[in-house]
Amino acid sequence: MSQITLPNVIASGDADNPTRDMANWTTIRDIINGNLDNTNINASAAIVDSKLSVPNRIKQTQRQGGSATDWNTTGTTTRDVTNPILQCGTITMTSGESGTAPYTASVTVTFPTAYTNKPIVVASQTEISATLTIGVMTGSITTTSFQITVNASAAGYVAGAVVNWIALGT
Repeated sequence: MSQITLPNVIASGDADNPTRDMANWTTIRDIINGNLDNTNINASAAIVDSKLSVPNRIKQTQRQGGSATDWNTTGTTTRDVTNPILQCGTITMTSGESGTAPYTASVTVTFPTAYTNKPIVVASQTEISATLTIGVMTGSITTTSFQITVNASAAGYVAGAVVNWIALGT
């Protein structure tokens, strides 16, 4: 941690000098009132988030589930969450579909940043046709990737389907 550098050094036995002393106090005041940065704060200070302005940070602090590490395990146990990671994306299904109904294709998506624990992943497809039945599923979820599978009731709609996804975990 860096230290505040005072403009005036006061030695033992120096006479009182209000101007010199005020310059030192002004330096301390100016650092504390708006000029603190990473070099002034100890990493183990454990400052609560409510006292910090942290842009683009997810404020989730708890979740429910049956496993502390696998967010996909069902359960009602309340678990504390620190530093959650939210990632999302949009993909176009490019693989070929199966030959008979339901017409199916799958693609593996790699997370931009790997998770420490298996996250929750949700996917949905943008609208193609009001009369077409389409199902979107996620599966094979790991800390680094997951699989999206699209099923359609009619041929020719799986390839080219646009799917949005979002993942949340730690």
